[in-house]
Amino acid sequence: MDTEERIDWEENRKANQLCQEIRLATRLRQCFRAVEARDSLAVQDEIPLVIQQLYLFLDHLLGPDDSWESRGRWFDDMIQVEYQLLPGRFVISGGLVWGLLSDPGPQWSEPFYADVTIDAKRSETDSYLIRFGRLDDGDESGRLQLGFHASPGGPSDSVADLWEGKADWRYEFRKAALDGSKEQPG
Repeated sequence: MDTEERIDWEENRKANQLCQEIRLATRLRQCFRAVEARDSLAVQDEIPLVIQQLYLFLDHLLGPDDSWESRGRWFDDMIQVEYQLLPGRFVISGGLVWGLLSDPGPQWSEPFYADVTIDAKRSETDSYLIRFGRLDDGDESGRLQLGFHASPGGPSDSVADLWEGKADWRYEFRKAALDGSKEQPG
């Protein structure tokens, strides 16, 4: 990305981030409605859509960072998924599958964790903690190359970070609750 493109991207970043955040909150509200209605099939249908919105949001958060350069990469799916739906809170961990735009063949998986809360009074998220990628020695030894990937797993009894102690996070994004009434994720 050249300097002019980066300036344009930065000028639009806040508006685009808010738009992505509202889409994520909207998708989560749909999922919570299905939970309240005790409609397990609707929840099952919503989870992949929530995951997709999470990686679209992450792609935006990563932006044109030189260490990632999201314009040259794409996210495909999530494997080894564990998630939990609590009132107003969604916690998920797994391996986020990505590839290079220049070579659609190989794909890799990096650890991913998100803890997102929403408030019915706000259109965007109330708070979030999103972690992605594992630090390595620069030799990419932390990446797992995949020949295939699985569908999302299912609900979990734990909100613990699947990767806790197993991953030194390369990227971490936080938004604290505005009113301070809810505990910040993480």
